Amino acid sequence: MQEAQVDRWDRWIETLEYRQRLQAVEEHVKNRWDQETNPTYCTPHDASHSLAVEKMVKALIEKSDIKLSDLEKFILFSAAWTHDLGMMITIANKFFDNQHIPDEKRSLQDIRNRHDEISAWYLSSEYLNVFEIPSDKNATSDERAIDNMLRNYAYTINIISKFHRMTEDINDCLKERSLKGEKIRTRLLSALLRLGDTLHIDSSRFDRRLYDILQIGQLDTAARLHWLKSYVVSNVYLDSQNETIFVNIDLPEELGKPTGDSKIGQEEAVKNLADAIISDILTDVHAVREVFREYGLRAYAMVKPNVAFIPGYSLKDREEIAGMISDAGVVFFPNTSRVIEAAIDSIDSLCRTMFDKADNFSTQMGQLLKYLANIHENRPCHVGLGKVIKVAKTAYEKTWPKCNPQNITRNDIRNWQDAIADELTKIRELREKNKKKLYDKCESNLLEDFNTIILFAYSEMVTKFLDEYGIHHPQWKEKVELNVLECGGKRRFKSNNSIEYNDGLHYASQLSACGFKNIKLLPDTSFGSLAYDIQQDKKDGNSLVLFGVNGIDKDDDCGHTSGHVMIAIVAEYFHIPVWVIADSFKKGKVDWQPKLKRETPWLTGERDVLRDMKRRNIEPVNYQEDRIPKNLVKKLITE
Repeated sequence: MQEAQVDRWDRWIETLEYRQRLQAVEEHVKNRWDQETNPTYCTPHDASHSLAVEKMVKALIEKSDIKLSDLEKFILFSAAWTHDLGMMITIANKFFDNQHIPDEKRSLQDIRNRHDEISAWYLSSEYLNVFEIPSDKNATSDERAIDNMLRNYAYTINIISKFHRMTEDINDCLKERSLKGEKIRTRLLSALLRLGDTLHIDSSRFDRRLYDILQIGQLDTAARLHWLKSYVVSNVYLDSQNETIFVNIDLPEELGKPTGDSKIGQEEAVKNLADAIISDILTDVHAVREVFREYGLRAYAMVKPNVAFIPGYSLKDREEIAGMISDAGVVFFPNTSRVIEAAIDSIDSLCRTMFDKADNFSTQMGQLLKYLANIHENRPCHVGLGKVIKVAKTAYEKTWPKCNPQNITRNDIRNWQDAIADELTKIRELREKNKKKLYDKCESNLLEDFNTIILFAYSEMVTKFLDEYGIHHPQWKEKVELNVLECGGKRRFKSNNSIEYNDGLHYASQLSACGFKNIKLLPDTSFGSLAYDIQQDKKDGNSLVLFGVNGIDKDDDCGHTSGHVMIAIVAEYFHIPVWVIADSFKKGKVDWQPKLKRETPWLTGERDVLRDMKRRNIEPVNYQEDRIPKNLVKKLITE
């Protein structure tokens, strides 16, 4: 161990043993990540992240008057380095083997959900290797005492590391613990780690391909916000004097200059993005505030975005950021068309990445296909996603180099990747051909007789179809009345109980952007009243319910978000026809799973309310998908 490396900790820790052991921890974590070849499809949790968390924790300490002992600093900084070891797939698989967890419970989502538990297991099992310094190798009579001491280090670190996750209430952390005859303020250390982890925001943590996969998987708010922050946040400044955390958000200059009708919408979209970015930080600021104040630390009261419009962005980056802002709602709830596109883009991106070894490409492609298959299992009516996986997997297995892996050249790998990419190109071309045929129908008078259209559950296909029809029939956009139902099952709350996503509002906003002038937004429960009014006004012959679709089975039953059957039954009762518009690529086999539930905060995001419901044995249930029988659909429009 180089003395210069140990000296890095001189200003922070006086005790030589703790400095040496910290360096051992750091080296161990770096070595493990260097050996890890499996992608996790989350923002990087590697050694660079650990170092950034360490620096942020130090900044929090320096900005306060808190005095930590050398032992407390050692425990805290060790936690900064080890808290995400469980994100490594190799470590996770060892954990699953040890716990006899079946393969179907080993998805990347399972790893992420349990990574704190996996990290704790690893540290408890490998503490001798993690903390080892050269002097320990010759230990004899003190060997047992050293073993006991290192094991207690690991246990204490695990106590505080558990609470770096937003899912844990920091007040549930053990307040204090004795170690080596000293009092360790475990809850305080947990709070420092929690906020330090949250405040690590850096564009180096962003990867476009992995972000697309993340969207498909519908991971939780914390994960998605990590990606959003990592893409556009350049710096975080702790203003302890004013108890405020400032977050620099850098956007392309062009986004700050919207004109005409787009100005208000663009300004609102930028504000929504800024709010989404800081909400995650604000949640954890509130979570640790009580602990900070109890120990005399200056608690931060506010988190403020500092949005700057920067000249000089490349066209590619401008397009990426503009797309992220315009789709601020959709990125949280990707529709089926986006799921298909993102899956293709993700696989294609991997096929265009340079690999020196066939095994590395094989490992990453295998992991990606397995991850997508797990997503499809949880969203079975997304037929298009299933087709993409099948085509890519077939091409992947069919073109596997048959020669000795040691003799495979980079050109062999390139040919293998190209063969898979070619199959994806065929899918793209087929979909474009299908959509063109579908949109060609807009030249007819297909919708001319309908003055009232009822819409439910945001559909990009339906939105584009209506827009295309309006382009061919400009006066129709002026006269048609669009009634958008909220689709409450897809509603999502932030942890501060503000709305993160409202499907009906997003739907209505997209239609407004297309130039429709007469748009109404209604709660789902109002559909019966609306249908009754339509019938009383004798407009039922001029009214239509228009659905998109996630998948269509061989019997022409349609699969989509829960609530569609309810709307279709009410529509049939009031003699309002139901039409479905779909890309024919979505036709195929559907493994219907009617018991699947949507695991999102659709009722409330307020943790106190959710905890109280749990205490009272009240379970919020939100079914995910509906199967719409063919007999409830008057017309199915594909091509």
